[in-house]
Amino acid sequence: MTDCVVLFIKNDSIFRDCSKNCSYHKQLLENLIKLMASKSKLLIEKIEIISKKSLRERILTYLLILAEKQKSKRVISNLNHREMAEFLCVNRSSMIRELGRMKEEGIIDFNKNQYVILNRS
Repeated sequence: MTDCVVLFIKNDSIFRDCSKNCSYHKQLLENLIKLMASKSKLLIEKIEIISKKSLRERILTYLLILAEKQKSKRVISNLNHREMAEFLCVNRSSMIRELGRMKEEGIIDFNKNQYVILNRS
């Protein structure tokens, strides 16, 4: 936490062409579009995950998305179990129980927030 300055900009001044054709205005628009695209992608991924009917499917879909992003079957989630359960819209204890079952069945292995996808059953 540090001191900061907040700049309020009117919407119409952002989306209109700058009469000065300045690089700052172009950079602002580019950053805004990237931010919106990134947020949109995250929301689409979350919809894909929570639209799964079973808890196992939700967990596996979440881990497969992480694996794709990290380009590895060994993934690290930036969420702890409580946060992951909230993200998946499930009960934490049910999720931990299902993770244990998946581990016993050889589908995944995990230790805290580190997961290894062994088999996609």
